[in-house]
Amino acid sequence: MTDRIIDTNVPLVASGETPEAMGSCILACITTLKDLFDDKTRIVIDDKWFIIGEYKNKLNQSGQPRIGDEFLKWVLTNSWNTSRCQQTPVQIDASGELEGFPTDDELSQFDRSDRKFVVTALAYANHLGQPVPILNAVDSDWWIHKKPLQRVGISIEFLCSDQAARWRIEHGETA
Repeated sequence: MTDRIIDTNVPLVASGETPEAMGSCILACITTLKDLFDDKTRIVIDDKWFIIGEYKNKLNQSGQPRIGDEFLKWVLTNSWNTSRCQQTPVQIDASGELEGFPTDDELSQFDRSDRKFVVTALAYANHLGQPVPILNAVDSDWWIHKKPLQRVGISIEFLCSDQAARWRIEHGETA
């Protein structure tokens, strides 16, 4: 079983909620969620539930009608089952904000709403001594900041190869 952090855009794409996602991307996201449901993957979240809070803002807790909603229900049902869900300790400051986001200048423009995933990945690595990848489907901010994120120890898995190929071209990168 492999541990993974799942950005909210993955269950949204799996549910057909993002118009830029192509069929192969939707299928990759559905497969990722089914691997989670089938015990092939364990999800990693923060112990303060910042990640679950975002999931709850974007998905339906009843588990219906979309697979992304089923994902949220699964996370809520399994959040305390350590064989299915790893709650990683994170620190918050006096104002209730997460601590531990890297101070790298190249990350100063990184999306504030996605910082919870980075902080959780870093806390997991510090707590368990190994990195955990963050899964992304269509959020370009992960691509734009992938090199500085990699420098601070963050691994990102881009589930949508077509989308990643477009970003590579847009940013003048070679394979």
